[in-house]
Amino acid sequence: MISSANNYRVDISVPAGQNGVRVYAETLNDNVYEGNETITIGAGVPGRQQLVTSDSATISDEADKPKVTSVSDASVDEGGMATLTVSLSNESTAPTRVFIDAYGSGGTATEGGDFNTKDIWVNYGSGWVKASGDFAAGNWIDVPANTQTFQIRSQTTQDDVYEGSETYLIKAKADGQSDLISGTVTINDQADLPMIDSITHLRDGVEGGAWPGWTVNMTNTSTTNTTVQLNFNDGLHQADFGNDYSGKVHVYSTSGTFLEEVVLNASNGWRANVNVPAGEQGIRVYAETLNDNVYEGDESIQIQAGSLDARA
Repeated sequence: MISSANNYRVDISVPAGQNGVRVYAETLNDNVYEGNETITIGAGVPGRQQLVTSDSATISDEADKPKVTSVSDASVDEGGMATLTVSLSNESTAPTRVFIDAYGSGGTATEGGDFNTKDIWVNYGSGWVKASGDFAAGNWIDVPANTQTFQIRSQTTQDDVYEGSETYLIKAKADGQSDLISGTVTINDQADLPMIDSITHLRDGVEGGAWPGWTVNMTNTSTTNTTVQLNFNDGLHQADFGNDYSGKVHVYSTSGTFLEEVVLNASNGWRANVNVPAGEQGIRVYAETLNDNVYEGDESIQIQAGSLDARA
């Protein structure tokens, strides 16, 4: 054993009649990629000559070449930045090239629409910086030496349209690695959940004739139908159920397409659910009036509406 204890020198014997010996040096795995390294050994007959240096032998370090082993998942509110952690198999004494790409394929979010594919931010441990280059089709970053984990950020887009939760993938691989390793970003869209913004007067009605109408205005659109609950409450207006109005309501799109008929009465608590179609920001509702053959002068009528998540 050659070590500091013997000043890295040791005597060995060449058997009588032999013209030499073969020597082999044990290598160690330090789990740090250093590239190929060389090693030499010196030998000499004590008292007869100086040490003769051997030819170089090469220690291959390919087994320690860093690979991406994981990309964490992340959850983010729409419009925020998703933060993910990329882990490498081991450190390197030189920078490691890592390929980063954001994919809509494999998820439900739209690339370029729901998240920014061009820009990536990185943090190697000393703060966030914008990575150079265009990442729309993926691009390479240089991870500093002696780094085994780092963070990346991807910007999501606030589009003011309720789409429910959506997902996309962030994929990464090290130089020389064949397979891309992916993490999933979930975009939470609760902030865009449509609510009732207002109910505006559309037209007045005539007893037993034209139906009074209102426009139910939503805060924003949705990619799916939104269920809205309608309600009549005689305590809010002068008209009386059964005498001045029937509880029958016709529902139209804001462009005038008939959608459905519902009846609000005592059996359902004067409440009924209707759908605001996907892509629409409201509906028009009309209430059937009744002629009671009694002159009462003009009477007011109101309707209430609210989303099932937050009634107004």
